[in-house]
Amino acid sequence: MVNETKKILDDRIELTATCVRIPVLVSHAESVNIEFEKPLSLEKIHSLLNSAEGCEVYDKREDGGYITPLEAEGKNETYISRIREDKTKKNTINMWIVSDNLRKGAATNTVQIAEYLINNNLV
Repeated sequence: MVNETKKILDDRIELTATCVRIPVLVSHAESVNIEFEKPLSLEKIHSLLNSAEGCEVYDKREDGGYITPLEAEGKNETYISRIREDKTKKNTINMWIVSDNLRKGAATNTVQIAEYLINNNLV
């Protein structure tokens, strides 16, 4: 996860990761902690994520108000839930991200990145 993130985004990104195996047939989930250079409101983060193609925020402040790997199975979207301010570090948020790894994985991401580059005349 660390190597893939650096390879895909930027080698200068600092991150740590703990991978956990859970007994589901498909899907993967990540608890992600992101530190920003400048403050961003939770409303702005929700808006940015909801407007990102292929992403869907499902973040209800109630029991069961988040997506599980089982619920993401068979769907193309990446779901973002439990978006919270990290009170221990300035300009930092925590969130829960889930997607069907057979639908949204390295191969699909590669095709989508290539299509974006071509459609935006970047290659």
